[in-house]
Amino acid sequence: MNRPKSNETGVPRRHAPEWVEKETARTQRYYGGQPIRSDDTPDVFETLVPTRNQQALMGYYFAVFSVIPMIGLGLGPIAIWNGIRGLGAIKEKPELPGKTHGVVAVTLGSITTIAHWITMIFVLYSLLSPKR
Repeated sequence: MNRPKSNETGVPRRHAPEWVEKETARTQRYYGGQPIRSDDTPDVFETLVPTRNQQALMGYYFAVFSVIPMIGLGLGPIAIWNGIRGLGAIKEKPELPGKTHGVVAVTLGSITTIAHWITMIFVLYSLLSPKR
């Protein structure tokens, strides 16, 4: 009989070629070896976090952090600028991911910039207006 022998923990050793190929592919993916797929289609992580389109990703993060009061005065325009640059990169190379991140950066950056400036105008008006 050619049964797989157990190690000291009682777990049987695996000798199946399919398991070895799966495990090799998994460890190569997680530890920086060769990619599992040979084609250039993005995986789930690349879809959620578009690391190949850094402008769109940076614009997205700037837009999210521009929601914080007073910080949004500076981060909102930076988010808009990076979002536009990220969308421009997608226009040049349509295979790049991150279109949604670029759109969110431009939209949220615009909303927070306008809201912060309107709030700043109201605060300054209330501080500078004569008291009754």
